[in-house]
Amino acid sequence: MSNQNPAIQNEEKELPFHMNYIPLFVQRKCELELKETPDRRTQSIQELRNFLKDDEATKDIWFHEDFLVQYLRHSKYNTHKAFTYLRKYYILRNNDANLFESLPDEIFLTLKSTKFASVLPKRCPDGCTVLLIQLGKWDPDELPFDYFKRIAVITFSQLFRDPMTQINGIKVIYDFDGTRMEQLKYGTPRNLYLFYYMAFVEMYSWPVQRSPHFKSKYFV
Repeated sequence: MSNQNPAIQNEEKELPFHMNYIPLFVQRKCELELKETPDRRTQSIQELRNFLKDDEATKDIWFHEDFLVQYLRHSKYNTHKAFTYLRKYYILRNNDANLFESLPDEIFLTLKSTKFASVLPKRCPDGCTVLLIQLGKWDPDELPFDYFKRIAVITFSQLFRDPMTQINGIKVIYDFDGTRMEQLKYGTPRNLYLFYYMAFVEMYSWPVQRSPHFKSKYFV
């Protein structure tokens, strides 16, 4: 028996990853769980803009509305919390700017190692996006670790621009089949801290209270 609120149960049999509409059950979920209404959305965006405008670090930056909504949904429309995460994101962008640099297009056509992260074509019945990470596909001799980090940042950043993912969250499957010492040696304290901080600030994976965005993780 489902323990999901009957008001927000999925009435559709199958949901693809690529969608150009928000199903009714997801709209209900957004209102009931994330506390989003049209009026509150408009009011909270303006309140968040005021916080950013009054802050010395972000006063000269214009943030697109959809980007602000991403953080408001994550914070369940707690504007103070959303502002805190946005400010930390700004600090991360400044301190580790290389993580956000673009990558040559040709590497995605010529290097197999770039395929270590892939989104499954179907969503879970609850609307969650499912991301498969296969570390064994990454060859450090072919794809430098710097590129690996940037692809990880790009992958999660783009996923969270999707409204369905913002509302329903992500389930991540970590497949360690074929993983070798060549990959594991990059698990240094510095790199682990960096990925933890990125997850905390930008991808919301491990905050003090469990994030509504990361529903579960599986290791195989």
